[in-house]
Amino acid sequence: MKQTNVGFYAQKINNVVEVTEQTGEAMNPFFEIVRHAIDNGTVADITEEQYKGIKEAFGTGLENYKKLAGLLKDQKAPIKVIGIHKKFEKTYEDYIVSCQAMIDSLGATPADLDVEKFNQSEAQQDEVTETLAFCVQRLSNLLLK
Repeated sequence: MKQTNVGFYAQKINNVVEVTEQTGEAMNPFFEIVRHAIDNGTVADITEEQYKGIKEAFGTGLENYKKLAGLLKDQKAPIKVIGIHKKFEKTYEDYIVSCQAMIDSLGATPADLDVEKFNQSEAQQDEVTETLAFCVQRLSNLLLK
């Protein structure tokens, strides 16, 4: 049986991590608009145009994450990291679910924003992000051995 090239695998995982970080950084200003408005009770001040831009940015980010999840699923992991790769893959899917929940919380207009669901999805994303970071660290450690 042909073994997976560890260097190729590491490069692919690194690419997924980098693009994930870039996607999150691109969406952060839009997230901050909503977070600031919730914290200051000014959600009604968000314009329809701003809200449309927020929803589009979140939707684009989610599509990027889904593509990256597909790359993870298609990636054949070296034997020594199969377990943590599967955990990474599952956790990445959980991250996508939490991102979708945030998008769903937005509703059609600023008046439809479900603050409780938005806050829950943010907390879920924070929790899942910690697990993703653990998986990446563990993968790195195992691949360097």
